[in-house]
Amino acid sequence: MKKWLLFIIVNFVLGVCYSQNNQIRGVVKDFKTQQPIAGVSVSAGNNGATVTNAEGGFVIFVPQETEELIFSHVSYAVWAEELNSKKSFLEVYLESEAYNLAELIFTVESGKDILENAYKNSLKKLEKSVILHTYFREFIESKYVDASNRMLAGNDTITTFSDGLLDYYVRNNGKSDVFVKQSRAFDNKADSLKSADDNSSIDIRKVMVDAYEIPMVKHILKSKDYIFEKDYKEDTNGKGMYAITIIPKENVKEVLYEGKVLIDEPSNLILDVYFKTSEKHHQKYAKTSRFLGFEFKNGLYESKMSYKLDENKYLPYYKALKHEVTYGIPIKGGKYYLSSYSSNNLVVTGYEANVKNKDRTKRYRESTLYNAGKNYTEEYWKTQNTLLLTKKEQDIIDRIMKN
Repeated sequence: MKKWLLFIIVNFVLGVCYSQNNQIRGVVKDFKTQQPIAGVSVSAGNNGATVTNAEGGFVIFVPQETEELIFSHVSYAVWAEELNSKKSFLEVYLESEAYNLAELIFTVESGKDILENAYKNSLKKLEKSVILHTYFREFIESKYVDASNRMLAGNDTITTFSDGLLDYYVRNNGKSDVFVKQSRAFDNKADSLKSADDNSSIDIRKVMVDAYEIPMVKHILKSKDYIFEKDYKEDTNGKGMYAITIIPKENVKEVLYEGKVLIDEPSNLILDVYFKTSEKHHQKYAKTSRFLGFEFKNGLYESKMSYKLDENKYLPYYKALKHEVTYGIPIKGGKYYLSSYSSNNLVVTGYEANVKNKDRTKRYRESTLYNAGKNYTEEYWKTQNTLLLTKKEQDIIDRIMKN
């Protein structure tokens, strides 16, 4: 009798807690083109946030008393969407920010100087002593092929997936620890755990190190192999933004990158960082490293990091990375190749500022979230703010779950 009473009480309490949150789904599109917009920050203030996926879709859980959602993107005007009990699906249209390319730029600073100044200022302003509540996920697809890039007999594509709710505690010195609150991991092959560990494109312990040091910008600024083009845009209210385009020099015979960095002119802070491998340079100059019969070759790389000011606090809020790599493995009578593609995303769903201390003995010590396995107390992907799966991604998950 006592057990039944306890069961009823627990379920009643959980039911009340969940009933206090509304699930809001929707899609965000460009007002003129009607095309979906990826990477839009969807925020309910201190009550949580998420980001739109590649299809412009999102899902967010907010308290019933939430009155509006704020939609923001560096290329669009901020939009506040009012909520009511009848709105469970939103179709939001954003208008391009009313920026006009200035004909004259009243500054003698070069594009490289502007980027360097903003980079130094951004490192200083990034919020420290903070806990960032995040959702992280990673897809890895690997396949074994022969020298002609043909699938080896009996070897299908190995697909692994992991995701979880992670807390990053960024200490006062900018270094960080990660704490895995809940996680799950699965694959379509019983023996694919090792491949997931070996081929993961990101060390989850270092995600916030990258966010707080922005190493790609640091690398580009130190190099002499790039051209920095600057554009200055100003809206009707006089608010300006610099767009610094990074172009690899044609005569450099090695693999280089290309990209763009958006800088908020009034605050001199970086808002968006995007880089990818220059395909032209990669085709010509990508090299294969060899050691004791093994081979390694990096494929195309693409990364994006977004930042925003929230109540005068400067914080990262989104990171995405895609990476290809090929391993050559010697076998008796020849060699086979492991071709691996990985993509991962991290969304900052909330934060706690002015955190002075946290027990570091409980920090996660593995490099890949996959190794945390299935460790959850609720179906958080259905109840917590995460990143909505695209149709293609959901199909992949469904296929894995059937095996």
